Amino acid sequence: MVAKGKGKDYYKSTYTHEQLWDMLQVGDDWRVEQAGSIWTTAASGMKAAREEMAVHVTTLRTQWTGAASDEFQGRMSIVEEYSIESENGMKRTGEVTMPDLAGYLRSAQTDAQGADLYPSSTETYDEWLESQDIDKTKPEYETKKVQYQQQYEQYLDQRHETMAQIVADLGDRYARVREEDFAEPPPPSDMPGNTTYQAPTGGVFADSGLSNSNDVPDAPGGSDSSVSGDTSGADGIVGTDDDLDPVDSDWTPARTTTSTTAVSPAAAAWSPAAVAATSAAWAAAQEPRASAGPASPVRARACSVRRAAPRPSAAARATLPAAARAARALPARAPLPVRAVAVRAADAAA
Repeated sequence: MVAKGKGKDYYKSTYTHEQLWDMLQVGDDWRVEQAGSIWTTAASGMKAAREEMAVHVTTLRTQWTGAASDEFQGRMSIVEEYSIESENGMKRTGEVTMPDLAGYLRSAQTDAQGADLYPSSTETYDEWLESQDIDKTKPEYETKKVQYQQQYEQYLDQRHETMAQIVADLGDRYARVREEDFAEPPPPSDMPGNTTYQAPTGGVFADSGLSNSNDVPDAPGGSDSSVSGDTSGADGIVGTDDDLDPVDSDWTPARTTTSTTAVSPAAAAWSPAAVAATSAAWAAAQEPRASAGPASPVRARACSVRRAAPRPSAAARATLPAAARAARALPARAPLPVRAVAVRAADAAA
């Protein structure tokens, strides 16, 4: 169904001829067209934001792999697709729709002026009689006076109706544009708000994926409430050697393989990727000490892992200088606390 405005009858019954004229002529078609630049600027901003997001997602994917990373990238690709649609819509509005609206207004104003519907051009009763070659001094005027007055009212009504029709036609055009170009589109497929969206039923993106702290013994609200969120060591100071006190149990890292080539436990445990992952855990464990707020379940888990992690054996410690160099070589874009903790962890353990 084609969108319609309020219609001629509405404008005629609601506004006088003079009011309709003023409403129409006050419109500035140049300003309407220039408003399109706002939309084209917004489109450029949308493109820049999308390109920056893509760079960050690509960088993140070089350091983060697995199911959660795949899910994240999939969702970001949907956002990217939606941003492209939004950018194209903004460009179309700025380059086509707004100039069209300005053209509709300009045409309506021209039509009203071309029909000589200026309020100042509306004839008075005497002017109308004169234009119709009717002489009020003649005897027949009195016999046809009522008829002449009715004809004059019809003249006024016709001008009013013509003016209302021009405004109504403009309203119809605006209504179509509003429905076709300014209607809010639904979110992309598989995004919240779209009828095709299905919420995840498993993994960390499920409703209960991150809400249960009972499976983390050291987490606030968990079954073990005796563990404090303070992990700053015996001296209570962040960043000192006692934070790395050895544990009693032996250090026996798991053996890993790549293809058919065996990798030594020490090399596997202290590869650059492992150092980066360990540094993130150290940073998470350190963070509660610098915050007045309670530790989160994630931070508490990191603290628990840190307390339980045994000290490397002598053979493994021999590989730690290389780990320290790898830690220092972490990307410059990595958060400073992560890089600093990674370097300190490798140096102190060595």
